Amino acid sequence: MPFHYKAFVIIMLVTWMSFLVARPVFLSFMSANDFARRRNVWFALTAVAFLMPNFWLVVIVSVPLLAYATAKDPNPPALYLILLLALPPLTRTVSIPGVINEILGIDHLRLLALVILAPEAIRLFKTRRLISEADLAVGPRSNWTIPDALLVSYVTLQCILTFPFQSITASLRLAFELAAFSVMPYFVLSRFLNTRDRIIEAMASFALGMAVLVPLGVVEFLVGTVLYQGLESRWGDTHIIGYLMRGNFLRAQVSAGHSLVFGFALTLALGMWLYLQNRLETRVWRWLGIVVLI
Repeated sequence: MPFHYKAFVIIMLVTWMSFLVARPVFLSFMSANDFARRRNVWFALTAVAFLMPNFWLVVIVSVPLLAYATAKDPNPPALYLILLLALPPLTRTVSIPGVINEILGIDHLRLLALVILAPEAIRLFKTRRLISEADLAVGPRSNWTIPDALLVSYVTLQCILTFPFQSITASLRLAFELAAFSVMPYFVLSRFLNTRDRIIEAMASFALGMAVLVPLGVVEFLVGTVLYQGLESRWGDTHIIGYLMRGNFLRAQVSAGHSLVFGFALTLALGMWLYLQNRLETRVWRWLGIVVLI
């Protein structure tokens, strides 16, 4: 059996066991139906990625799957956060041969943003517009916050700094990508997660996704092989996934694309868990979550 399929079997088996162990813990933060749906989407995306021979076939199958899950999920940002590192961010370019070499780069992260968050962004925009129109009778009111202004200022600065060194087409593409894949996710998460319960569920979903990846990271460390590298060679070499060593040991990266990204994600999850664990009655589960993420 080629290693690509061996890695798939290992990933599915280890992930299934991780979700099985995590289920009684994370049902304290989300309903059983939501947990099962998000877990099943994770499995489905992994299976599609490893079994489909072409990146664009993976996209074609994944879009309706994600759209259906989003329509059923009462907290789309939670679905987005648990799936954030379900697959590595291997990028393919949308282009028009002979006309435009590069229209837009698509990877797992951007696909999640477009399918899960974009519909919610449109709904939130329409709702906020209706509220603003209703508030005209009592005078103008700004809905902006300081973090909003800082993020938009940063994105604008990036566009200004790169404009003299690239074409107008490239500048427009950069502006769209920053708006769609940086500003839009921030806008949706900061506006939709407006209650304590929603915030807790979203944090728990992200922590769950990271906790599921930890055993896979341990397997990579012990075996000395990047489990998700087979996807890169199967979809065409993109030189994203590489082997990073510390001495004689592999630095695990699983689906993060880089060991530092994996470490940053685990650090965020640990910070969230330090808050979430206060809602658990069993001290064993509290400390287990801390130990796993560390």
